[in-house]
Amino acid sequence: MTKFFSKIIFIAFVLFFGILFGIYQASQGMMSGTPTSNAEVEITEVEITEHSSKDSSKSNERHSHDEQTKRDDDTNIQAVAHLKDKQQRLAEIDSHNFFSELGSNLAELLKVTVVAILTVVTSTINDLLN
Repeated sequence: MTKFFSKIIFIAFVLFFGILFGIYQASQGMMSGTPTSNAEVEITEVEITEHSSKDSSKSNERHSHDEQTKRDDDTNIQAVAHLKDKQQRLAEIDSHNFFSELGSNLAELLKVTVVAILTVVTSTINDLLN
């Protein structure tokens, strides 16, 4: 019976820590600055437009350079706006602090439990030897 309960508790701990690890990985994924698929599409469209403007006549080279500079500025502004939106979403979610606090409390509980068990075991061994 004790083997059964120890197996069940072990499986529960493995699943629990697997879930915490998955949540941590998802949180790290949100914090990384990888662009979303929409941003990648916009960048690809800008690159295609750049190449098509370069292939056009060379007489409009100065005009296309001005347009390219304007597009680059627009892309940079969009990227900054995207990062600010992502920072606001992370501030609103604030899940990282919750799980950090949960982990700290769990570690403290485990520490107190292990210290109590070791105290009982050492005192029992001391009583048996004396």
